[in-house]
Amino acid sequence: MCEAVRRTVTVAGAVLVVSASVAGTAMAKAAPPVLAFSPAPYDYQQITVGQAASQVFTLKNTGGSASADLAVTVPGAAAFTVTADGCSGTSLGPGKSCTVTVRFKPAAAGSVSATLTAAGKKSAATATDVLSGTGTVPGHLYWTNVFSGTVVEAALCGRALGSRWITRIGTGRAVALTDAGREALHKHLGLVIG
Repeated sequence: MCEAVRRTVTVAGAVLVVSASVAGTAMAKAAPPVLAFSPAPYDYQQITVGQAASQVFTLKNTGGSASADLAVTVPGAAAFTVTADGCSGTSLGPGKSCTVTVRFKPAAAGSVSATLTAAGKKSAATATDVLSGTGTVPGHLYWTNVFSGTVVEAALCGRALGSRWITRIGTGRAVALTDAGREALHKHLGLVIG
């Protein structure tokens, strides 16, 4: 955009005409980076204590400028750890993405949470994702052979025993199983119960 400027100046009785052209372009400031994780939030559900489950998270910049170098952390419960990080140390440009893998490995029974965080040097370049999971202990099923007195114990891979598994508990710790209970024993332990 050009604008012509014409001014008349009088100096000691003489008239001078001064002309000049001024050109300028207005510069729009780039939009800040906008970072977000997906999936978000994320629940690892129930995981047996000592077992692990991993999830890949995608971090995307939908803003108008780069994030500057990123740092990824998972403050919160120690059960959550970053096992692969393609985001830390990179500057995420507009429309670009990277991935982070987080493992959940509970050390005790109960619900825990942590926050997956990516932060750049620019204050707007921050993303968080709330992670949760529940550590469970393996359910146990005890039964006995009434004739021999043998007691058998079987773990059901973290599945809780309840009314959908057992229809009744008899004397001598004998149990009657539902069809779902029989199927679970067969699927998880390879046992066939008549």
